[in-house]
Amino acid sequence: MTNVMTDGMANVMTDDRTVKEVLAELKKAVGAKGKVVIEAYDYYAEHAINVNSISKRKGEELEPVCKALDVLLVGRDGKNRVKTELADKNVLCIEGLFPIDCQDCGEQYRVKLGTTPPSLCFLCGQGAHACKQSITGNRKGSVWVLFVLLEEK
Repeated sequence: MTNVMTDGMANVMTDDRTVKEVLAELKKAVGAKGKVVIEAYDYYAEHAINVNSISKRKGEELEPVCKALDVLLVGRDGKNRVKTELADKNVLCIEGLFPIDCQDCGEQYRVKLGTTPPSLCFLCGQGAHACKQSITGNRKGSVWVLFVLLEEK
């Protein structure tokens, strides 16, 4: 059963057990300091509510989460990112760890923490998976966008 969430992500309605497994995996990866950030995330809340909740955490609590999720603390301009920007990136990365239906083959897949998917959505960062129907490639200059996000635009 697919649920198109309010922020455009097409995630599969994930059962509580899977949500707990993903969040437990994250808590283990981020350690004691980052654990409070993961606990501030609510799978059933809207994206903006999670960003608001996580942006209230201390910088030293956000840092291990950013490291585990490969979120850069410094922007392209060399300046430190503000907490709301870091929180938004972290929420997108957390959401990207939950199961999703492939837009090309229809198979349900999940990008595991610490793995590198073949492509990332240019708009939201959701990882693709390598299926035979996939037209995502690593051609220079090409970008991939989740189909549901294209439909909204």
